[in-house]
Amino acid sequence: MRKSLMTFVGTVAFLLLFTVTAFADSRFVTASVLNIRQEASTESAVLGQVVCGDELELVEITNDTWVKVQIGERTGYVARQYLAVSRDAVRLGSRSGKRPVSQGQAVVEYAKQFIGTPYVYGGSSPSGFDCSGFVKYVYNHFGVNLTRSSYSQVNEGTYVARSNLQPGDLVFFGTKGNVHHVGIYVSDGNFIHAPKPGKTVRIETLNSGYYNNNYYTAKRVR
Repeated sequence: MRKSLMTFVGTVAFLLLFTVTAFADSRFVTASVLNIRQEASTESAVLGQVVCGDELELVEITNDTWVKVQIGERTGYVARQYLAVSRDAVRLGSRSGKRPVSQGQAVVEYAKQFIGTPYVYGGSSPSGFDCSGFVKYVYNHFGVNLTRSSYSQVNEGTYVARSNLQPGDLVFFGTKGNVHHVGIYVSDGNFIHAPKPGKTVRIETLNSGYYNNNYYTAKRVR
C-alpha cells in the first residue's frame, strides 16, 4: 500500500512539473494590437500593448479565454484567441483579413506601453528612460541597434522631410552640432518621448510651443 501511494505521489509530482514546464514556451500575436491586462478580465487595467507578430513568453494557461505571459520583467494577461504557436499562423492570419500593421506603426504601439515611465538621466530601461535611452530601447525590440545619444542617433538612418513624417520616424530637436533631444513620431503632428527630469514618457505635439520652435530634423531608421 505504501509503495503504491509513493508511486501515485511521484506520478502526480511529475505531471505537475510537466504541466508547468510545458507552458514555458512562446506564442505569437495575431491581432493588429493586443492589450496586456493586469488581471484576466476585459475590465482590468491595461498594462501595455503588443502588435501582430510579437513573440510572448507563455507563463500559464489561465482558462479557455486568458493566458498569462511574461513581458520583460513584468507579467500580464492576454486573450488566448489572439495567440498562435508559430509565425506561419501569423502570416496566414494576415492574409485572412486582419488589418496589417506597418513596422513604423508597430514601433509606435510598442512605445506607447511605456507612457507614464519616469524620466531618469542615463536611463535606458522600463524603470526609467532619458530621451535617447527610450528611443534605443524601443527600436532594439525590433532588432534595430541604435547608438546611445541623440547627437549620434541623428547621424543614423535616412533624412525625412517634416512634411513626409511617418509613424516610427525619429524626430530631433536643437541645432546643427547641438542636437539635444529625440523622440518617435506618432501621427497627426504628435510624437512620443521622455521629456526631462520630473516628467514621464508622454505624447506631445510638434506643431506649437517649444518643440515646434526647436525642431531640427527627422530620420527613418527601419
